[in-house]
Amino acid sequence: MVGEPSLVVAHHINYQGSLTVTKVDPKGNIIGEATFELLDASLNPVATVTTVDGVAHFEDLAPGTYDLRETIAPQGYVLSKEIITIEIPETYAGEFESITIAFENDEKPIVLGESKEPKKPSETLPQTGVSNTVLFSRFCTNLNGTLCFNHCETTQTF
Repeated sequence: MVGEPSLVVAHHINYQGSLTVTKVDPKGNIIGEATFELLDASLNPVATVTTVDGVAHFEDLAPGTYDLRETIAPQGYVLSKEIITIEIPETYAGEFESITIAFENDEKPIVLGESKEPKKPSETLPQTGVSNTVLFSRFCTNLNGTLCFNHCETTQTF
């Protein structure tokens, strides 16, 4: 009828997506707290999330292209310079599933070199548990005179 409202049925599907990031070491073990930033196609920050138990969740992402980057690395690990591009599709057959990625970090190398702490006067310490065993090794340094060890357990002392 003219002048009377009619019922219009529309089927609107909201294609918002989500992203789950798992923080891992080179062996695939989940590692501690890291902070990630998600940028839109214009490189504007959309969200910043810190991992909880090595996992970060980005929810309700509108369709589009995003870049994911790490802004704070877990303690004892090198900040990754990797940028991962994520695509949330505008249409999707069925229900959209969360995008899941593993973001890997390398451990910081243990560096032996000049200390930034003020020098203390040398002291003579008593010898205890002397076994009269002498070990010889040859080490090389980089151009800065720094001796580096990679892949050492953090509980080791030198």
